[in-house]
Amino acid sequence: MDRVIKIQNLLNNWELAKPHRKYIHEDDLLLQIGPKNFKERKMYLFNDVLLVTKKKGKKFDVDFMIKLEQFKVVDIEGDREKFKIEFIEDASEILFSSTEKNSWIQLLNSAKKKLTATPDEVNHLRVEEEEGEEEKESIKNLLMNPSVNGEITKEMLINKILEWSTMKSSEVMKDIKKMAAKIMKVKDRGRNNQ
Repeated sequence: MDRVIKIQNLLNNWELAKPHRKYIHEDDLLLQIGPKNFKERKMYLFNDVLLVTKKKGKKFDVDFMIKLEQFKVVDIEGDREKFKIEFIEDASEILFSSTEKNSWIQLLNSAKKKLTATPDEVNHLRVEEEEGEEEKESIKNLLMNPSVNGEITKEMLINKILEWSTMKSSEVMKDIKKMAAKIMKVKDRGRNNQ
C-alpha cells in the first residue's frame, strides 16, 4: 500500500489508493496516438487496474485507468517491442511499444489471471512466477558469467545446449526466446553505451 500511496502523490488530482489495491510494476513506454505517432508515457500495473500517465511538470496527469477485466493483451507478432490491449466491450484497442514487451505481456496476463483465480490457482500462479524468476536468473548468469572479453564462450553455449537436451521442446523454445530477448537487450545496451 505504501507504493500505491507514493504513486498517488505523483499524480495530479487522482484518487488511486484503495485498501485492496496492490502495486505490481511500472515502466516508461510509448503509446501510439496516430498511425506513426508515439508519445512517451509512464504505465503502472496494479492487481486490479492498469494506469497510463503522462508527465506534466513535476507530476503526472492520468491518460486513462482501466480495470484488468475490461481488456485482453495481444502480442504484435513479428515486432520485438509492440503489443496492444483490446477492449472486450467495444473491440477498440491501444497500441504500446516497449523494450520490455515480453515482461509487460507476462505481467498483465498474470495479473488478469489472478483476478478471477481460485485460491489454489493463485498459489499455482505464484509457483509459476517463482520458476520464471529462476529461469531469468539462470539466463542472467549465463549472460553475465565472466568469460573471455566479456562474451559468451563456446563452452557456455555447449553447456546450455546440453541442458536443453534434457528439457521438453516447448520449454526449450521458451528458454531460447527468453535468452534471445536478454541477448538483444544486452546488445542494445552495448550499442547505446558506445
